[in-house]
Amino acid sequence: MSLLSRLIGGDEFRKAQEADLPRRLAILTPETTIGWIDVIEQALPLVALETPKRTCDYGPWRKALGELQAPEQPDETYTERFADADSGLINFSTDASKPGWPQDHAHLVEFALRYLEADVMLFRSGYVKRHLLRRLRQAVLDRKQTERAVALIKRVVTHGSGLEEFREFKRLSVRVGDDDLREWLEKMAEGAYVNADHFSGYFHVFHPLLEVGKYAPTGWFQCPNEPAKLDVFSLNVVKKKGVPDDNRIKVNAWCVLNHMRLNER
Repeated sequence: MSLLSRLIGGDEFRKAQEADLPRRLAILTPETTIGWIDVIEQALPLVALETPKRTCDYGPWRKALGELQAPEQPDETYTERFADADSGLINFSTDASKPGWPQDHAHLVEFALRYLEADVMLFRSGYVKRHLLRRLRQAVLDRKQTERAVALIKRVVTHGSGLEEFREFKRLSVRVGDDDLREWLEKMAEGAYVNADHFSGYFHVFHPLLEVGKYAPTGWFQCPNEPAKLDVFSLNVVKKKGVPDDNRIKVNAWCVLNHMRLNER
């Protein structure tokens, strides 16, 4: 497909999104949003009773939501199509994750935070989470909501997430991060062994990051007591089996911290 075709297709997609906005705004009301937050709250203890077969197992959430009813919807067609809580939640959250939130969107911020905190796992939920994170970057957050967003960033550092979702969390960190978050990330990242893939995408080298604050945005690593920049090929290679078990957490913290520093306003 040519560039012109992609541009035309993108323009048609935007027009379709704009045409669909009135329908979405009619659905994304505070009352309906609170109803879906309540569904998530009811599902959480039921989900906790199930043991997922794998990380991305949809079973626990589908089973829990199967026992619940979808809240009343302002649009009859929407209600008929998504009368069950399973498909209803994913389709409501998909509508909520798209651009075009109303000016007064405190209820949608609450929904996005609760959806992410609950870590809803359904078909297409990964897509929804990425886009809800984008909406949070653009939204008006109060102090408490900002604290909850920071708590989500800390959780993804310690527990991990999908790659695309993690990228959105890094971008959100620039929006909500403060000195306390930076200090926490620095402590968590101390002593990290960083795969060069994290900044270049070409090399597969592990080495001790002697001081997190000395990473240079040009793609080099700088030792704390040495002003000269060092080529990654000159660093000692550490075999993968020699990397500490908690290195993934340290690398996650380093990646978020590095993104914040490279994108400070």
